[in-house]
Formats: sequence, structure tokens, C-alpha cells
Amino acid sequence: MRKNKIFLIVVAIFLGVLIGIQIRTINKNTTIKTEKGVARTRELQELLAKANSEIEKQTKQIEDLNNKLNEIDNNSKNKSDETKYLYDEIERLKIYASLTDVKGEGLEITISKPMGLTDTASDPVFDNPDYLLKLVSVLNAADAEAISINSERISSYSEIERAGNHIQINGTSIAMPYKIKAIGDFDTMKSALLIKNGIADKFKSLNVTFNITKENNLTVEKMKKIPELNYSTSVINEEKNK
Repeated sequence: MRKNKIFLIVVAIFLGVLIGIQIRTINKNTTIKTEKGVARTRELQELLAKANSEIEKQTKQIEDLNNKLNEIDNNSKNKSDETKYLYDEIERLKIYASLTDVKGEGLEITISKPMGLTDTASDPVFDNPDYLLKLVSVLNAADAEAISINSERISSYSEIERAGNHIQINGTSIAMPYKIKAIGDFDTMKSALLIKNGIADKFKSLNVTFNITKENNLTVEKMKKIPELNYSTSVINEEKNK
């Protein structure tokens, strides 16, 4: 009887030691995971801070350039016809370069998931970013004068690409629903979009809604980030300067 008690005591002590080791192991692993999570959070916070700093820098640069242009504009408006022509030319070039907000008649396209779809993580357009590129090409071919996607102005410098688990335009992440604005002749652009087996049908084949609405007073925002020219310089025409 005494031997049985001693055996039970030994077994109890052994189990107690095993439980203690298991608890320490769990706590250690939890601590490691927590430390990794904190480190990852700090890394993401640093990346976000850098991105916000770059956005602020570009925004300030755009504001400074616009202030300079406005100063030139105000000094030029009431001068000679030649100066007025130069002023009008600057305004036109600013529109072409996507450096100013523009407004006019056109259309707005909304691409979204069908009603009742519960899978919020699924975005079929994410797997087909080339469809957005094709959409922009179709609108350009239909003489659209200004285009934006989710408020990101499309210019000759714009890129539309996948980055991680989202689509990125001009370095900015966008997600469904996608709102495309285009200034131009509504009927011409709509006909180009709705051509049989065209871009509208491609989007609809992804099981998304593709709605087009006419807008009489549409505003397309200017570029938020000005691309830097590191290799290009102006060519001086020496023949004209002789």
C-alpha cells in the first residue's frame, strides 16, 4: 500500500514537471510571436510614415508650382494679345500634362460587385488589371480629354499594376468599386465602350456590374504626384537662334 502511494507521488511530481515545462514553452512561443508582430507593426508604421511624407512633399511641390503659375497668370491676363496667347497656351499645356483640375461633359463608369455577393475579399478585377489598361486605351481612342480612376488622374506617366493584394495607380492603392471619369463626347465614348465583345463585355464576363452614366458637369482632378525627369532635357534649336 505504501509503495502505491510513493508511486503515485512520483507520477504526480513527474506530471507536474511536464506541465510546467509545457507552460513555459507556450509562454516563450507566445512572447516570440508577440515580438514578431510588434516588429512587423513597427515596420509597417515606418513604411506608412515614409509614404505619407512623400505624399506631403509632392503635394507641397504641386502647390508651389501652381502658386507660381497663378502669379504668372495674374500678371499676364491684362497685357498684350501676344501675352494672352501665351497665357492660353500655358493653360492648354497644363491640361495636357494633367497638372490642373478640369471639368466638362462626359461620362462616369462604375465597376462594382453584383448585389448580394458576400465574399468581400474577392476582387476579380485584381486578377485582370490589364482590363483597366484596355479601358483607358478605349477611352483615349474615343478622344477622351481627361481620365481618372478612383480620383487618380491618368497621364502618359501613369502606371496601372498589381502591388501586393491590391491594384496601384500612380503609386496609390485603389480598390473596388472602381469609378472612372472621362471628359469628352458622351455618345462617342459610350459607343466605343459598348461595342460587341468590347471592354464592357470583358468586365461583365468577370461577373461585375459595369454601369455608364452621362455627366454634364464632370470634374477630373489633377495629378497628385508630379513625375521627376532625371534624364530628359530640352533640345535647343540652334538653327532658330542664329
